[in-house]
Amino acid sequence: MKSRANKEKQSALTLKAIGQISEAFDLLYRRYGLDCVGCRDPDCQGFIWLLPPEVGRLYRAGVPILQLNRRADFIHCLPKKSDGGYDLGVRHPDCPLACRLGRRCRLYGKRPFVCHIYPAGLETTAEGLVVWALHENCRLVRTLRDNGRLSCLCGEICAIISSVPAVLLREILRCYRVVDEVTRFPEGPNRYLTLGRCRTEKQHRKLGSFVPFFDCKGGRIMSKCKGVLDSAKISEIKVRAKEAPKTTTRKRVKKTQKG
Repeated sequence: MKSRANKEKQSALTLKAIGQISEAFDLLYRRYGLDCVGCRDPDCQGFIWLLPPEVGRLYRAGVPILQLNRRADFIHCLPKKSDGGYDLGVRHPDCPLACRLGRRCRLYGKRPFVCHIYPAGLETTAEGLVVWALHENCRLVRTLRDNGRLSCLCGEICAIISSVPAVLLREILRCYRVVDEVTRFPEGPNRYLTLGRCRTEKQHRKLGSFVPFFDCKGGRIMSKCKGVLDSAKISEIKVRAKEAPKTTTRKRVKKTQKG
């Protein structure tokens, strides 16, 4: 019982930290004028992966959860095939929470961490190094680059990442690597700006959690948003979805008056 209570307490603290970091990114992007209305860039679509404390919260809010190999959790967005199985080869699947008219999220305030931080995110270089990166396909990034303000945004993003508690940073990195294992990239690499690299556990203990560095010319990287699930690496698929509440209809009985 004590172990379970400690787990629940740790989960609550992690969820609180996720909320604080998410809010910091929201405020930052709002100041720089991020506006997704009308944007049709597929870069922020795809398989939205979740941190463990987010899974229960979103499930309770009615969001269907997709779990692969009992380790990687996503918002469920896989269409079904004619044989009843799930289509693992789908590209740029629509998020079930997205409003199709204005690209607004139906659970905007409770959306996952990876949605809050976009266009920043974790990526893997060709050398296998996990880095924090800024997606160049985002309309905000292109606009700031054109008006010379992109380096200011990069600096402020690095400041936020530097404030992430080491425990949470390690959990984000662990979840990302699990997701990375079941993803492949048929469309090739995507453009990004490198913000900083993630350290190993040993480096975390010795030096801290984050080393900022910049690559203002941009680089090439394999992007999660351009990828599809790798069916060869998936051995188990589990979907959790809340059943819609059953509605009972009462039959009206017409009363007849007796003589």
